Amino acid sequence: MVLGAAGGVYYVSEDGTCKQAFKAESSILKLLYYEEKNILITVTEGLSLYQHAVMPEGDTREIMKVSICGTEYFI
Repeated sequence: MVLGAAGGVYYVSEDGTCKQAFKAESSILKLLYYEEKNILITVTEGLSLYQHAVMPEGDTREIMKVSICGTEYFI
């Protein structure tokens, strides 16, 4: 998987063809791949966390999307 500048995640096959796997709503801060379970975890600049299943041909299926609250609380 390869990241695009505007939140796109692309799959590059062994023969060099490239296709968009999915697009996040904002720029991606972190992309993690859990190889044992073929799961891709994505954290975006807009504080959303995505979990995608990765299929053998590079297709993805969204499993979960969660918004993370970025508010700071001071005591």
